[in-house]
Amino acid sequence: MGVVAAVLTAYLLVFWKVDYSVYKMPFNSIQFDMFGLGIYAYRFSLGFCGSLLFIIIAQTLTKYKLFMQIAKLGKYTLVMYTVSVICKYLIQNYIMTAIVEPIYLESLSLVATVLLILLSVGLTKLFERNKYSSFLFLGQKI
Repeated sequence: MGVVAAVLTAYLLVFWKVDYSVYKMPFNSIQFDMFGLGIYAYRFSLGFCGSLLFIIIAQTLTKYKLFMQIAKLGKYTLVMYTVSVICKYLIQNYIMTAIVEPIYLESLSLVATVLLILLSVGLTKLFERNKYSSFLFLGQKI
């Protein structure tokens, strides 16, 4: 299955054109012509085969300890991304409107984001210690 996904992904990437990108297609209009439908099908096929290939590669790498250690770090990425976006948006648009220099806003956003991420990772580790709190707050099985 992995070989088929790799061959199809490589084949579809060879014939990829920049015009097939989502950012080149009009957002506000849906094209029902055959050319537009073909592009959507092509993009879907490429995305499906590429995702399947990535999943198969990730499943085969789970045998190795190093990969599993790296994968454990990835469990906080959604929290990190969400906190950083919210923190930067709030600081730049609501909290520090008096500061005009962008470097100060970026620095303050970075420091606040790192502190919030450390707080959320610390809370997650605290919740993981008890099976009931990990069930309630993290959704893990008892």
